[in-house]
Amino acid sequence: MKFTKFVLLAAAIMACACEKEMPTDTMPEATNNMTRIKTEILSFASVEEMEEQIGILRIMAPEEMAGWYAVQNFESQYDALYRAAEEIDNATTLEEAEAIKTKYSPYFLYNDNPADEEPFNPYLPNEKPDYAYVCNISGEVMIGGEVVNYNTITNVADTHEYQLAHAPMTRSDNITRDNILKRTAGKHKFWAEGRMDQNEIVCIEFTAHKKTIFGWNKCQMSYHIRSGRWLTNDGWRSYSPWFLQFKENTPDGAWTKKIPSHTFVPVGRPKYNQTGVMNFRIYSKGTGPESEGNLTLYYTSTKE
Repeated sequence: MKFTKFVLLAAAIMACACEKEMPTDTMPEATNNMTRIKTEILSFASVEEMEEQIGILRIMAPEEMAGWYAVQNFESQYDALYRAAEEIDNATTLEEAEAIKTKYSPYFLYNDNPADEEPFNPYLPNEKPDYAYVCNISGEVMIGGEVVNYNTITNVADTHEYQLAHAPMTRSDNITRDNILKRTAGKHKFWAEGRMDQNEIVCIEFTAHKKTIFGWNKCQMSYHIRSGRWLTNDGWRSYSPWFLQFKENTPDGAWTKKIPSHTFVPVGRPKYNQTGVMNFRIYSKGTGPESEGNLTLYYTSTKE
């Protein structure tokens, strides 16, 4: 299926992919003066249905995704993670920051290694980070009538984000290798990492951290992107509208909107049995143009 057709199916699938898991006898009659009861868990008939919904969410623009969650009256685990980070960012005293960390410690992992200077940055304990789009703050989702909890990671060093930032091969401030770009400048750093989902849609996951009086913490950031050289123009069966704004832009590139950490933006889908290659020049507003780096995406399709 072409990428554009896949997007057009989103509305139809979104209408039936999720249900609120709430007894009908607890749901009050809707009135103009009544706030809806918050949905505590999303329900899917199968893992396949859940992953299909995740695939749709991943290619949505941030405002579209926020609208979908508003309709479901649901806060995802990713949104809760970012809320925890933002509350720390708005704290004014160490005591307030400690209280916020205590409040969220039952839900997220924290890195207490003083050398890393990030004691208040929340890490996702979900064994499948993409599932955080439909899990609640506790890592739970209902599948086939059974509650499944994907929060199985108990050591922050086992999380994907920590390994990308702190593992021996990636600990340096500047990394450029296939499908990953990392840059640090002063009190700002960012990662841009290529990811391909089960539908073979290739996305870039953006994560930015900034250093405040409480140490490093994830944050919202804008990114400047311009296309570099093209190694194989014919390796892609479709491109996303998001990507085309950079492909067709002037050599000076363009800015993304301000987006939260762990935001996925789609670029396209490789042709069957071929390797699609894309090349970007990227820097964040925080790191500045002097830290611009090259992100080269290499992905091979195995689905017709």
